[in-house]
Amino acid sequence: MSEEIAKGISFPFRIGSRGRIATSKATFDDHRLIYESIHQILLTPKGSRLMEPEFGSRIPELVFKNYKPPLNAAIMKFSKQALERWEPRINVLSINVEKVDNSGNKHGIISIRVRYKLIDSQDTSTVEVVVGGEEEWAIN
Repeated sequence: MSEEIAKGISFPFRIGSRGRIATSKATFDDHRLIYESIHQILLTPKGSRLMEPEFGSRIPELVFKNYKPPLNAAIMKFSKQALERWEPRINVLSINVEKVDNSGNKHGIISIRVRYKLIDSQDTSTVEVVVGGEEEWAIN
């Protein structure tokens, strides 16, 4: 059985079924909390948290860059660096990046798929983080 390590406000911020701020309990084998953590890490710009300026990733810096294939390599590198530093409960197995918006807009929607293994239980899962468009909150 997993040990509870923390309790905090859920991500994305929302109101729970009782009309209060929704909270989450962090355990080593809870994929939903890992999913929330990965989203927070990748979508938080470095330097945006006053008390923890190194938290986050450089992914938000790339949102308005012209999409070209070399951008994928930068996104993969920045994603891996951030997750290795800020999410100690996982080992990143792979990161895939693709443009999902075919509207011809050079600033399209980017999908980052992170496949990971939980260190504690060795379970694997995949999380998709969508940058530049509407996010879907589902775990695979």
